[in-house]
Amino acid sequence: MSSTVVTNTIKSNGKILPLGSYQLLSIDTSKEFNKIPLAELKLSDGCVANQKFTTLESDAFEPGALIEIFMRYEGNNTNEAKIFEGVVINQEIERTQYQSVLTIELCDPCIKMSTLRKNKVYKNHTDSKIIKDLISTYKELKEKKIESTSFTHPQMVQYYVSDWDFMVSRAEANGQLVQIDNGEVSVFTPQIGSTDHTLTFGIDLAHFDLKINSRNQYEKVHSFGLDTKKDQLELSIPKKGKEQVLNIVDYKTSQLSDAVGGREANLIHAVPTDPSELQSWSDAQLVKSRLSVVQGTIRINGNGKIKVGQTLKIENVSRFNGEHIITGVRHGFVTGSGWYTYIQVGMDANWFSTQPDIIATQAAGLLPGINGLQLGTVLGHVEDANLGFRIKVNIPALHQETKAAEVLAMYTTLDAGVDHGIFFPPEKGDRVVVGFLNDDPRQAIVLGAMHSNKAPHTEKKKNTYKGIFTKSNYQLLFDEEKETVTLSTADADQSNEQILAINQKEKTIKLEDAHGNSIRMGKDGIKIISAKDFSLEAAGNFDINSKGKVKVKGKKVDLI
Repeated sequence: MSSTVVTNTIKSNGKILPLGSYQLLSIDTSKEFNKIPLAELKLSDGCVANQKFTTLESDAFEPGALIEIFMRYEGNNTNEAKIFEGVVINQEIERTQYQSVLTIELCDPCIKMSTLRKNKVYKNHTDSKIIKDLISTYKELKEKKIESTSFTHPQMVQYYVSDWDFMVSRAEANGQLVQIDNGEVSVFTPQIGSTDHTLTFGIDLAHFDLKINSRNQYEKVHSFGLDTKKDQLELSIPKKGKEQVLNIVDYKTSQLSDAVGGREANLIHAVPTDPSELQSWSDAQLVKSRLSVVQGTIRINGNGKIKVGQTLKIENVSRFNGEHIITGVRHGFVTGSGWYTYIQVGMDANWFSTQPDIIATQAAGLLPGINGLQLGTVLGHVEDANLGFRIKVNIPALHQETKAAEVLAMYTTLDAGVDHGIFFPPEKGDRVVVGFLNDDPRQAIVLGAMHSNKAPHTEKKKNTYKGIFTKSNYQLLFDEEKETVTLSTADADQSNEQILAINQKEKTIKLEDAHGNSIRMGKDGIKIISAKDFSLEAAGNFDINSKGKVKVKGKKVDLI
């Protein structure tokens, strides 16, 4: 416990609050990489005799007020340090038998970046340019240091996510960290710099909890994206250069990674991805790996000079000796007990984007959402004046009884629009695959049908037989083995077959009807066969009453 007298100064909207105007119980502030700084003030307020809450009723701590907190040790006024600046977002009053406590919750002004979910498409922007654009929309924030990124995205999409979450996730993808300090925003790659503070066990280091973590330690990280030209996963090309060291400990990385069998990690994003972006992803994973080697907290007497991102050197703590990046700083002050500073080193290796509240709730939170695709059976079709064409589908996963599991689903096809499109809706009894727009169970959509029972034709081993088949045996067949295209109104073994056949292998075209009439075109010429009478008539100007000329010309003409 520190015996030195600590003096605090609190400003509200730029004005110093007289010490007698409030009764402070405690201060708790917190700043960390990739987190919005928070603070909490506890004050004694409320007089039973006067039935008043003087501090609560004042304007000093009303929501939206800008509060600045300064700390110093008495007798050393020149070293007064601002440990927090933020706006009031919450007030809470709690009464016990003997005391009323007013709790004031503060947040850095960047809290405004996290309030609303937004959508935006960025064209030909680097991530650093995107981050600068995000910050510039908030007049309360100042851009301190935004480290440049090199890769230009042809397009980058922000979908229904807050500016804060989008900024941190894009920074993280480049191996960078976001630091907020009293309304100033910095985004940079962490690195061990010149030593800012030194703590020695037995002298000024007494309280600490540190651990060396073997999990998530990799010597190498490989990232893969999909190469559509080669139709295979493509490995990123590592940059040549010295590996960044973010923690100095008495163990080699290989020893730690071997302990859990994770010497090399593979990151896979099976979509077309630029090699530069893939490499940034690998580098980012290594940064997270190195930052998680040593994790823990150290408690020292209050020190307003300790800042997130500075380099701390630890001495006389055996294998933990070395230099570490300060990843978080917390100040705690309790009236009568003193002021302490808690230093955090290291960070969790999990990706920021894996946090559950970043992605919007399924079905927009209007109702519980539905996961994945579902199988259904078509019950029929519906023409609705308001909804348009819909398909009745029974989805067994929704209920055991068919009627209770019936939903109306939209229908997708290869081409669809006003007065045009391809219309082949599935038939009653067909098995279909059903998806749901935005995971909303009410917004079913038939994505396609399945040959789950019997296919129209047995598939050949060479997979050369394809076509369109209707229930009435209308067929359009493509036989790549025989090199034929056939359009027919019935199966080949039916007596009423009508057929148009194009044979590329024999270079012939055949047209036959159900009455035995046929036309055949090939290398030997054209052959027309009529089952009964044959009539050849020329009508001029497409008028049946006018007569045109008929000419028969050839080297030899036989009339039999």
